[in-house]
Amino acid sequence: TDDRVVIISAAHPVWSGEEVIGAVVVEETTLPVLTVRHQAFERLLTMTLTVLLLGAGSLFWFASRLSRRLVALRNQADNAIDAQGRVQRRFEAASARDEIGDLSRSFAAVLDRQGQYNAYLERMADRLSHELRTPIAVVGSSLDNLKAQSLPEQAVTYIGRAEDGLRRLNRILTQMREATRLEQMLREVERERFDL
Repeated sequence: TDDRVVIISAAHPVWSGEEVIGAVVVEETTLPVLTVRHQAFERLLTMTLTVLLLGAGSLFWFASRLSRRLVALRNQADNAIDAQGRVQRRFEAASARDEIGDLSRSFAAVLDRQGQYNAYLERMADRLSHELRTPIAVVGSSLDNLKAQSLPEQAVTYIGRAEDGLRRLNRILTQMREATRLEQMLREVERERFDL
C-alpha cells in the first residue's frame, strides 16, 4: 500500500532441451532499503538532537555559573562601600584565573587603596591640628613677650589683631578636632531605630 515501495522482479526461463518448460521469477521489494535508510536517518537525528541538547545544557550551565559569579561580585562591591564612600569591609578577591577573577582582584586592589586613602583623610585632621598647635604656641608666646615690653601705641593694636587671629585659629582647630571625634564616635556607635 506504500507508494514509495517498489517491487523489483527478475525472470529467467527454465529450458529443457530446446523447449522452455518454466520460468524462475524472483521478486524483491525496496522495503529493506527504505528501512535501512530510515534507521540511518533516525540515528543521525537522535545523535544531532543529543549533541544539541548537551551543547545547550553546557552553555546554560556555563552562563548561569558566569551570571552567579558576576552577581556575587556586584553584591560584594556594593556592600564594600557605604553611602559616605567609606570602605565598610574587606573585599575578598577571587582566586580564579579568568577575567572575572582578574576583575575581582582589581576591585580588591582599588578598594584597598580607597580604604587607605580614607584612613589618611580621617587622620589628617588630627595631624593637621597637632602640627598647627606648635607654630600657634610659638606665635602666642612671642606675642606675650612683645606685650611685656613697652611698645608704641600702633604696635599694641597690631599685637591685639594678631592675638584675635590666634584665638580664631585655636577655635577652628578645636572645632576640627571635635568634629573628627564626633564623626568617629558616630561611626562606632551602634545605630538604633526609634519612633520620632
